[in-house]
Amino acid sequence: MVNTPQLEPSKHPLADFIHRLEAGEALLADSPDRVLEVVAILESYGIVLDAYSRNLIYIANEQFLVLFPFFKYFNGEVNPKKLLKFLYHDRINYEYAEYCMKSMFWHGGGGLDSYLDSPDFRRAIEPVIQAKFKSNPLMLVLHRVFPEYLPEQIRPIKLTTVPWASFGGS
Repeated sequence: MVNTPQLEPSKHPLADFIHRLEAGEALLADSPDRVLEVVAILESYGIVLDAYSRNLIYIANEQFLVLFPFFKYFNGEVNPKKLLKFLYHDRINYEYAEYCMKSMFWHGGGGLDSYLDSPDFRRAIEPVIQAKFKSNPLMLVLHRVFPEYLPEQIRPIKLTTVPWASFGGS
């Protein structure tokens, strides 16, 4: 039989929470007030997600391969009130959500990142690029000179509009 020394209780300020987690217990006591707090947090988060998802759809449909999309977060409704609200508050939320979206590339998984780097993706987007800029020879020349630029602009749109299940991810 092995003698294991007894450890002193932790003096860490979060020790109680760690012990509760290790025991499979809830971090906070269950009460009607706590349920309302959690529901209110989820509701406010849902409002932000809804606004951002509508904006992603607008970006995919209307801002596709727009090289300088200054008003991409405005859903086509540019006015002074919306501009001030964006500059004062919304910009941070949209930029944060966009960074979260881009982090999906960095973390990989689900096969999407592999697909976006594959020859299949290149073959699929080349006709789209040609059709988008068929009346813009300057862009077609730039595409030949910098062949990675436009595909890189398409990747975030593809990330937000593709069904994840088709790549075996969750």
